[in-house]
Amino acid sequence: QRRLDLLSLDYERLALRTLGVASGGRLEPAILSDLSQEPSSPLENGVMGLLGGFGLALASVAFIARARGEYRLPEDLPIPVLAEVPSRKPSTMPGPPWYDTTSGGYRKQSIQALRNALEGAVDSERAALAILSDRVDGPTNHALAIDLGTAFAIAGRAVLVVDADYEEPDTSSEFSVGEPTLSTFLSLPLASAEMLTDSVSELLDRAVHIRPDLAVIPAGPSPSSPADSVAGSQFRALLEAAGERFDLVVVVAGSSKTPAAQVVTQRVGRAVITAVQGRSTSSSVGALVGDLVQQRVDVLGAVGIHGWDRKLSLSSLSVKRDDRSDRENLVSSPTDRLRRYPFPTSKTSGVLSNGTMQDLVNGLASAEVMSRQDSGSSSARPDALGEEVLEAIERSDDERAYSPVANYVVARIEDMMTAVAGQAKVSSGTIDVILRYGFIPLTTVADHLSIGDQLVHELSAELGDGLGQRLARAFAHVLGGDVREPVLALNDWISREFFLRHIERTGGEPEVWHLTSDHGIVQLLVSARRLDQSRIERINVEIVRRILDYYQRALKEARESMDYDAIQAIEEKLREIHLFEISLGMLQAGSSEEARLVYPWRSSDRQPHGWNPVWSEGIRANIAPLQRLGLLAAPVLSEEELLLGQTTT
Repeated sequence: QRRLDLLSLDYERLALRTLGVASGGRLEPAILSDLSQEPSSPLENGVMGLLGGFGLALASVAFIARARGEYRLPEDLPIPVLAEVPSRKPSTMPGPPWYDTTSGGYRKQSIQALRNALEGAVDSERAALAILSDRVDGPTNHALAIDLGTAFAIAGRAVLVVDADYEEPDTSSEFSVGEPTLSTFLSLPLASAEMLTDSVSELLDRAVHIRPDLAVIPAGPSPSSPADSVAGSQFRALLEAAGERFDLVVVVAGSSKTPAAQVVTQRVGRAVITAVQGRSTSSSVGALVGDLVQQRVDVLGAVGIHGWDRKLSLSSLSVKRDDRSDRENLVSSPTDRLRRYPFPTSKTSGVLSNGTMQDLVNGLASAEVMSRQDSGSSSARPDALGEEVLEAIERSDDERAYSPVANYVVARIEDMMTAVAGQAKVSSGTIDVILRYGFIPLTTVADHLSIGDQLVHELSAELGDGLGQRLARAFAHVLGGDVREPVLALNDWISREFFLRHIERTGGEPEVWHLTSDHGIVQLLVSARRLDQSRIERINVEIVRRILDYYQRALKEARESMDYDAIQAIEEKLREIHLFEISLGMLQAGSSEEARLVYPWRSSDRQPHGWNPVWSEGIRANIAPLQRLGLLAAPVLSEEELLLGQTTT
């Protein structure tokens, strides 16, 4: 109270001073200036309050994240961090997969790094891996699965992505492909192993491809007990059948907190763990790794997910000034012309059109081999069309029929060599060959049928054995071969004509490459985008060395019989085969200037090492080392293009 009284007296004295009255009652000059501070604006107070609150929120988030542990540091986790990948918003509009669009930035580079890190771990038959996290975060896992699958598909792998996350199934455009769904597979009736395998194979034939070499099976309606459903024989049969058809199966398992995800991961046998910034903790990831190891699951590593890609785009990073000459700057990357695939892609699409029996009917009608009235009234049944084609060829002039038949044979081979699982125009047997090997020789080698045999097999599968064989003989006659040996006649014509016509049909960017030794002792057709390190090794082991063994045995017999002319001829063939084998080895290792892959628009530190093509850079950029090594049946690039690649190195 005493302090309050003193304050009151001070207040009175100040009030009197403002009126000009001194303490003794005398008037003094008034103090007009206000000693108190003017009240601040309410708007300013609000802004300052918001800034202060935001600062406190940031400090609290940083404190909580610090307390929970930063998973992004490799030393915080018991497994290696394979890549740090920015998340992306899922696309809900129809279109190509995100990876195939012009979007890029740090996420696409991170996905490429992840693919390289996983390349060796999944480089085996029936390779499969599950993507799961320590908590529910469906969109992140689904987007990662699609982008990683696309990256492997660009590298020449046939990939199947399966959504097994019934806790949070994906509804983005890339998974909105309809039937068949995983629920369709899981609801198959239990039967004998053989019948179940046949049923699963029929459903896989209908799997939708959202881009070449990338098929998707969405989750579908959730079963009453997802864990029990994926634990059954149907899911095992799906993984086995998919492993036979695809080079890699990526399964989105979802959150490890759910029993279904744990069962899926055990069935797959390999796992990649996603850890999301601000949600995952070091302790939870460590506990998950311990559980998976105990369940004998091979944990390949962790993938750190953080931020949106637009916040970490390359445009925000410092870029070194490009000091290249104007001439070099004119060279543009084929990435700028990256094709946008339809969504979803048609399962009947090949490299180009004109690969069906109806196309052959139309071609014969245009060449006036078949009357237009007959072609217009043709039945839609393949066997009926085949009968009409055979009748028209038999009664026609071979010269007129030559062009339609040649175009059909070339288009049919294109479809065979670039086939994907479920492609309607190609039989399952040929699809299995292409998915497993990626190449077909032009002559039968051991258990590898020739391309002519495969073509006759396709005709027989479509039209029946009798009609297919008759049509093959008719083709051989029109193309100028011996009808008594239609397969040999077709192989001979294909070796001379296919690659030249295919180059022309694809505008100089052939998807199928005809590899040959100098004089054609070794010849085979290769699906370009499937030609990787492992398939080059298979060509050497299963084709080249078997042909070498054949001629080495023939040389031994010739020496025993002292047939010197035969000895000389066989030794020349052996030298040719050895040179072809050496050239393939140089291509695989990139051990010489001629064998190196070079992208002139890239800096020297971003050039691939060995045969590790980046298919988004275009066919012509990747075919250069094969042409320099003399492995192609016909040139594709000009001398200037070859010289540009060599001088850049």
